[in-house]
Amino acid sequence: MGPKSSHGIRRKRPEGHEAESRDHSKALRRLPGARIGWNRSGDGRTAQAAGHCADHDGGREARADGWDVQKGYGWVGDTPQSRDRSTLDALRRDFVNDTTARMLRVAVPADSHDVHLLVGDATVGSYPTYVRSRGVLLAQSEQLASGEFAWLHFTLDGGSTGREVDLELSSVPDQHWHLVALAIPDPSIEIPQLVLTNVTADSLIVSGRPAALTALVANTSDSDLSATVRVVVPDGWSATDATSTIAAGAIAEFEITVIPDGDPVITSLQVEAAVGGGAAADRHELQVMAVPTADSVTLALDAGTTSSPVLPDYRRLSPGETS
Repeated sequence: MGPKSSHGIRRKRPEGHEAESRDHSKALRRLPGARIGWNRSGDGRTAQAAGHCADHDGGREARADGWDVQKGYGWVGDTPQSRDRSTLDALRRDFVNDTTARMLRVAVPADSHDVHLLVGDATVGSYPTYVRSRGVLLAQSEQLASGEFAWLHFTLDGGSTGREVDLELSSVPDQHWHLVALAIPDPSIEIPQLVLTNVTADSLIVSGRPAALTALVANTSDSDLSATVRVVVPDGWSATDATSTIAAGAIAEFEITVIPDGDPVITSLQVEAAVGGGAAADRHELQVMAVPTADSVTLALDAGTTSSPVLPDYRRLSPGETS
């Protein structure tokens, strides 16, 4: 199947404010997915990546990430709160937040750099988040609905040798600002024309039966592109390709069907996005487990407690199953 939508957000955009930044209204600022394919850690592709530092207990951070010149980022003054909603993906499930303005210091490399800041909340609507430096408004988000996220964009100048910049995060009085992630891409790295922003599939699929895989693909270029999403599968498996045109700056959702063979296996599927069916512009690896159907084996047991769920058509094996 092809794309269900040619845009990343299908609901109506709420009314918001015009931010007074140099440029934060790029087409890819509102993404339903959060994996940005060109922000690779550990290989020099991203100068900074901060903000994804909630403590996974729903409250204030147990370990304050204060400013550290070696890390190149950290809080200055009082630290904010944090929340973990325990839903969505590893990036969007948690964030840092507060009703009081807080200061995040980042080390900006030499020359001018784009800065991308992700805001939103998986379960609660978000009031605007304002980003300022030395009192100047760099970017602000619109009012966001529950489960809605937005990428804010602005530029920072590191001068000839690099410098430290303090970013003040705030919201309207008595309301929470949100920071989900922050990234400063390396300008020497070429951004691919197509980016797989999110790939999802059931982690448990049944051998011999079609399973749906969904991929969100962003077109980062200034032109419409013909995009093909394909899956590299193990021997004996089959998968469909999906091709459609994605408008410049838009996001499309592709649905692909994967059919595993009859053997139970834990394996990885490699999902690729390509321009015009050519070489892959971006890749994403997804681990799945295939289980045999109950009608294809002489005995199908699902072990566990006496009250835990049982795989359809399997028989329960619990400690109470005695002769």
